Amino acid sequence: MVEDEYHCIIECGRVENVRRIVFDKISQLNCKFYTMCSNDKCTYLMTAEGEISRVFGTLCSAIVG
Repeated sequence: MVEDEYHCIIECGRVENVRRIVFDKISQLNCKFYTMCSNDKCTYLMTAEGEISRVFGTLCSAIVG
């Protein structure tokens, strides 16, 4: 399996618990987040700004940590 950005953000089992927490927080900031398809979620997070990018940073830290 190639561990590209999509895999790490959307699929990686190693960070599943952190991803769930982060996605829940992001959905509180954007109520449409959970209705997005996985590709759109990945793109949204990779281009996020402001508070959403700060919350997403928690997941990024878990991925590289």
